[in-house]
Amino acid sequence: MSQYRVAFSGEQTVLTFDEGNGAVSITQETHQGDSRYRIDYLNPPDARGRVQIADGKKRQLYLPTQHTIVETQISTPPLTEGAIRARLARIQRHYRLSLAPHRASWDGRPAYQLDLLPRHHDRPWQRLWIDTATGLILRRESYNSQGAQLAVTSWRNVRLYTAASQPSIRWTPPAGTRIQRQSSEWVTFRLSDARHRASSWAVLPYDLGKGFVFESARLIHAKGAQSLHCQYSDGLNTISLIQIAAPRNIFADRAEGETVRTLQIGKRTAQMASRGFFTVLSWIPGNRTTTMSLVGEIAANTLIAIARSLP
Repeated sequence: MSQYRVAFSGEQTVLTFDEGNGAVSITQETHQGDSRYRIDYLNPPDARGRVQIADGKKRQLYLPTQHTIVETQISTPPLTEGAIRARLARIQRHYRLSLAPHRASWDGRPAYQLDLLPRHHDRPWQRLWIDTATGLILRRESYNSQGAQLAVTSWRNVRLYTAASQPSIRWTPPAGTRIQRQSSEWVTFRLSDARHRASSWAVLPYDLGKGFVFESARLIHAKGAQSLHCQYSDGLNTISLIQIAAPRNIFADRAEGETVRTLQIGKRTAQMASRGFFTVLSWIPGNRTTTMSLVGEIAANTLIAIARSLP
């Protein structure tokens, strides 16, 4: 959570690996805490020149090829001490924390090396290099349950700032740039609010099982119908429960080469496919008025077990 509180700048590199194929993203970033930042995109080539600015209330993304700024409202989870302690407690319940006995370093900064190993062997695990002075995560390696590396995120040329020395995050768009303001999605981090807003057409348990509890909900528009996107977390990994208020086949526009498996969940016929690192499981409940989907970087058997537990 330190990234929301510490003022710093640096270059971030994100490497992702998918079935032997790799992709790299490089950004130059300045953060002032409280969702105030500037991000300049350097790589991949088709993203070069993009600039993202956030002032704590709204986020603006400049798309140079379209001479357009896309503006959206910012919604962040509560960062109270109680919320942070509750999240850490969840991580400790569902992961073994293994601190390397020797002091490590990254980018010339002293760091703790910490492994977060899941107690349920159906989800990814992480290795972190944590700055001893600030708590910033300087490097993060993610691995799937079989030990294959999924992604590496790292910072270099990190500089820390005080309130008096923070560099400006202001940016002036080129002349002729138009602003496209996107309508704000309704977002809540309270389960009672989500249940009230979704009314009777959605299923909203507090707990999906396997340690995944409610974290947030947002109303969206998907497949031409009102939809509810809920996120459940074990403190580190997340599962999305997406419900569309109409019967839809979400695999109708499947990607080339994508294999969709058909299976039974009780008396319901479901479809499942892998999309990158994620497994997607979708079905239409018996009343046939909604479409439910589970999405997560987690073993297929766990998603199936969760689906069977839902009404």
